[in-house]
Amino acid sequence: IGGLVGRCVVGNITSCTNNGNLICSENLVVSGGSCCVGGITGYISNEDGTIKECVNNGLVSVTGDATGEDTYVGGIVGACNGEVLNCINNASATVSCNIVSGTVKVGGISASAASTTIISGNVNHAAVSCDTATTRPAKAVEGDQGRYIHVGGITGYLEGNVTGNTNYGSVSSASSAKTVNVG
Repeated sequence: IGGLVGRCVVGNITSCTNNGNLICSENLVVSGGSCCVGGITGYISNEDGTIKECVNNGLVSVTGDATGEDTYVGGIVGACNGEVLNCINNASATVSCNIVSGTVKVGGISASAASTTIISGNVNHAAVSCDTATTRPAKAVEGDQGRYIHVGGITGYLEGNVTGNTNYGSVSSASSAKTVNVG
């Protein structure tokens, strides 16, 4: 789910602005997959996708029950395998839900940055937060990641490269998850 593009596979999103709020308030049930929500695009699925010089002014928010592999919520992009360059996020990225399964990643620019990702020259001016409760199924699911929470002013979860970014927003979490990482 994106303010401008749902999923960017190959291509560029350049000099665009989102002024609309993205509020997912229903239960997110994603069978065997992930839910990706971002102010500009929900998901950049490979290294040939780029977001450059874009601005998000719309709130990005997820509430309800999160059921799936992962939930990604970012001010600019939810999950990223490509590049995010010289973008500005001016609106909050928030998650307030019950985690039924999977993990939650929240970031002011990108919720998650894969090993191929480059996040450079971006600015986050808004609050980033994740306030969740966890609900474990009666029987543990094999391979369950233990309901981890990752929250960051620029990115919540990093495997790629982050250089020359600035965060001015507050970063917080009030969660009962197994592991909470806030930075």
